[in-house]
Formats: sequence, C-alpha cells, structure tokens
Amino acid sequence: MRILHSGSFLREGFASIGCDVVPFRPDPARTLDEQIEEQGVAPDLVFIELFGETALPRDISASRHRLAAYCIDAPINEFWLIPLARLFDHVYVDQLSSVPRFRAGGVDARWLPLCASAGDFRAPAEKRHLISFVGRVTPHRTKRSNLLRHLREHFPVNVVQDVSTAAMLDVFAASHMVLNENFFSGLNLRFFHALASGALLLTERRGYGVARHFREGRHYLGYSPGDVVSVIRSVQEGRKDAARIAARGQEECARSHTSAHRARDVLRDMAESGAKRAAAARAGGMLRARRLDEAEAKYHHALRFGGHFDESVAFLEQVAGDADRPDRPDRPDRADRGNGSRSGSSIGADGDTVRAADLLGSIRLRQGRIEAGVALLERVATAGVEHEVALGLTALLKLLLLFAEDERRLACLGRLTTTLLRAGRIRKRYLPYLNGLKDGREPLYNCCMLACEILRDTGRNYHLGFFRQEPERFPDYALDYALLAFAAQPTGEALDAIIRCTAKAGIGPEALPFIRQATLAGTASDAQIALSASLALEYYDYSFAKMAVRALKKTLA
Repeated sequence: MRILHSGSFLREGFASIGCDVVPFRPDPARTLDEQIEEQGVAPDLVFIELFGETALPRDISASRHRLAAYCIDAPINEFWLIPLARLFDHVYVDQLSSVPRFRAGGVDARWLPLCASAGDFRAPAEKRHLISFVGRVTPHRTKRSNLLRHLREHFPVNVVQDVSTAAMLDVFAASHMVLNENFFSGLNLRFFHALASGALLLTERRGYGVARHFREGRHYLGYSPGDVVSVIRSVQEGRKDAARIAARGQEECARSHTSAHRARDVLRDMAESGAKRAAAARAGGMLRARRLDEAEAKYHHALRFGGHFDESVAFLEQVAGDADRPDRPDRPDRADRGNGSRSGSSIGADGDTVRAADLLGSIRLRQGRIEAGVALLERVATAGVEHEVALGLTALLKLLLLFAEDERRLACLGRLTTTLLRAGRIRKRYLPYLNGLKDGREPLYNCCMLACEILRDTGRNYHLGFFRQEPERFPDYALDYALLAFAAQPTGEALDAIIRCTAKAGIGPEALPFIRQATLAGTASDAQIALSASLALEYYDYSFAKMAVRALKKTLA
C-alpha cells in the first residue's frame, strides 16, 4: 500500500511492514489535494496525524483522496477534532475515553493507543537518579506542580524540561523510576516511553484503558494521593522488585506496543471494515455540509492555537447567505448528525444555514463587529425556535449577556422565555433568575446563572481542555457562564455551579481556586469547604486540604 503520511507516530510502523510511505508536511496556505498531487504519486491512503498546532491545509472537505486521521491528545481537542474528523474516511483516536464522544458527534472512531518507536528502546544503563520526571511544569499545570513539590519534600526528584525525545529516554534509562502524570486519564505517550526506556514506570492508578493492556505490579507500579510517598519509599528500600517489573514492562511494550503493531492494527481495521466505513463517510453529506464541518473545526482550532478565521469566514458567509436565496439547491439531509428538521422556516433557514450564522455571529463579536454579530445571532434565535432549539437558546443567551445592563435586556428575556416555553424546556429553578432579570436586579449575575442552568440542561456543559487564560467573553458552555457569574458576584450559589460543571467535565479540582476565594471571603458553605479538602487531595495539595479541614472545624466549633 502506498501511503502519503503526515506525522511521526506511524510512519516508521507503516514502512517496517512493507508499505510505500511518502512523507509530507501540510501547508495551511494551499489545498490538500494540491499538496497531495505535487508529490507525484497516486496514494492509496493519505494518513494525517492531528495534534497540537497541526497545520491544517485548505479544502480538506473537497479532497478526492481516501483520508485517514489519527487524533492525538483527543480528550483536550475534541471541540475542533470532531467536526474535522467528519471529513475523513477513517478516524482513530489515541484515548479510549474519546471514542463514545466522537461517535456521538457522527464519527465512527476507533481506539488506537499511542506507541513506542524502535529507537525509543534502551539497553540497561547505570542508574543515576532515583526518580525522574520529564515534561513541562507551568503555573497552569496545578496538579503536576503540586505533585512534584510534594515529592521533593521526601525524595531527590530529577525534573527535566525542553529536551529532545532521545535525550528524554536517556534520562529515563538512567533512572530507577519514571514519574508519569497527565491532565486527563488514559494511556499517554510518557507511559510508553517510560516502559521502552527500561525504567520502572510509576503512574497514577485507574488510567482509562490501561487495564486492557497492562497490569499494575507486573508491568508498572501505580500510585494515588494517599500512597505515592510510600510506593516510592518501598522501591527505594528494595521492598519492591523494581528491576523485574521494569523488565516485564519493557518486554510487553516491545511485544505489543510499537509503531509497527499500530500500523498493522490500522491496515487490519481497514481490511475488515474500512471500505464500508469509507463509503458511508463519503455518502454522509453533500459538499456544503462537509465544508461547514471544516469551517467549524478551523474556527475552533484558531481560537485555541491562534491564527486567522479567513477561510472559515468566507465559507460561513456563503452558507449563512443561502437563507436569503430563493433559488438555492436542495439542502443536504444531515439528520443523522442531530441537526433537526430540514423543512425550512419563515426566513428560509435550514440546519446548515442556522449553524453557519451562529458560528459567523460569534466570529463577528470576537472581531469587535458587534452590530454584524448581533444581526446574525438574531437570525439564529429566530430560526432556532423551529429548527435548532439548542443553537437558538445559545444565541439568545449571548444576546442577553450583551444587553444584560441596558434596555434591550427585556426584549431578549421575552424571546428567551417564549422559546423555552415552546420547546417545553422551562424549569422551576430558572424562575429566580428570570424574575431577577425582569426586575433589573443584578442583571449580569442573574443572566450568567440562568445561562449556566439552561446550557447544562441542553448538554453544553464544557469541552475538556485547559482553562483559558482570560474569561470567555462570548460563552458557548455552562462552565464559562458559571465563571462569569462568580466573577460578578462570588456567591455560594455561583460556586456550586462551578463545582457541578467542573465535576461533570471530569476536572473537579479545577474548582479549588474559587472555593479558596469563597472560603477566604466567608461565603463558602460547610459542604463546599469539606468538598475542597477531598478535591485538594486529588491534586496533591495537602496543605490546602489541611487548611480546609481546619476551617471546617472552626465553623463547626
């Protein structure tokens, strides 16, 4: 098989099993097919590994070639990877936890764990370090910083940053233990690198998917906040057969988890069911629908990693403008992606035009073109009553936030209430916020609390990822509104909203700074203070946990 390949993980594997591999590097200034065809080969497959700041070529949606995507660090990139993955015939994700979320988004993703390359394996080496950690340590990686600080109170921990992969593996090989910590639960790359180095892997327990391939005590040692020091001490004192466990871990990695193993898995999957999936993917939507997916993905990619919205804007303007064209062609049937009825509305909008107007409206607001953004969101709100209720509600909530403190608030509030009633989505717990907005009491706070409740009920809680450096000005998710509500008025109610949203997103301890602030201000409840102690332990913040217990004892005395 001739494979045009972009990335690093599977290139070696494809070549080692006899594939004709042609490497290429995507250029965001040109179309994908231009770059494919200038290689002078006719590929059977174009395989692109997507991670971090991957350059995304133009017009992926219009490609005539068979495309496969390998999504790396998928849990923290799903908000842009899922719409982009709809453009590919075959999709693989590196973390098992992402499979159901991709499939819920209309992508038949398969789990393909990360792997080690042949050059990653190290021969036995002299051990110069008890325990090493290689990775970035920044103020925003709170759990990691807390863990390293705690361990350094007990052991000499060798921390290394900004080195090559080869240098990292040499550090690992010269260490008795390699410490692994990750933001999301799963099988991260450091897990495989540590095993390949021949050192003893020390990793957090209950990693999602780990037990399907490895056994604690046989291939690695696990730890948790309650025993991390004692586990390391047992190795230091020779009470664990560290060398034997490390050797078995390296053997298992070499036996089943190399680039070649993953490449064989991909080709086997394609042979068994890939052709059928590829045909289904191509038949799943017309070009306009695919291009809309591309525009959405690239907009969110630019939001996260920086860049321009130009390509997205050009297409979104075209699709959003289709609602005003009486002669536009039949719209594609995209009911399988949850876009609702396609029967049209009083403004001639279908699901695609509503979605395009919503994205374009958000872009205009971020560009400071407030009037243009408001006009687009007004269209979304109108069409959403019949076709895209969730989008309609999101648009109305953005408008209500914009107008929370001026006279247009009441008009937005009336439309929002009507939409909720028509859709049967009104809830008793909304009433205090609705009444507060009607009476003009603390409008910003009540707007944000109402939006948080509504979006949680519609399933728009939060997409996992690192917290933004600054508050979100034009939110799409419940957690963003909860944070804005707390900033407006740090009440126990707003803090509860943050706690619920972070817990649902699987990042509960990220609520700790807000609980700390409320505790110092005297607005945190006893239950919130008690919760903060357990959350602090999850993030290895033992001093905060002790402080929370002392504060709780003081309030109960």
